[in-house]
Amino acid sequence: MVTYENDTLTLRAVAHGLLPAWFLMEQRLLTAREVAEQLGVSAATVLRWTRQGVLGGFRLPSGAMRYGEDDVDAWLEGRASLNWNQAKEGSCQAFSGAK
Repeated sequence: MVTYENDTLTLRAVAHGLLPAWFLMEQRLLTAREVAEQLGVSAATVLRWTRQGVLGGFRLPSGAMRYGEDDVDAWLEGRASLNWNQAKEGSCQAFSGAK
């Protein structure tokens, strides 16, 4: 994975207000493909989730999407706890055995 904290595009994005200033700190940015590999889905799925507002991301001035590594980790933790709570209530098909 590549760290973009000193990347020229990231610096320009912060300067133009497209990214928050905390991105200049040690924030690792992931591509849609890297997020997809981590989640076991396709890059197209990650981009679709982004368009639908399911997964947050940032568009760089070049038009490329990037995802904060910490944000992806937090999103995963939130999804895991949501599924666990649904499983305890018996309302999640994946855990309740319902079809």
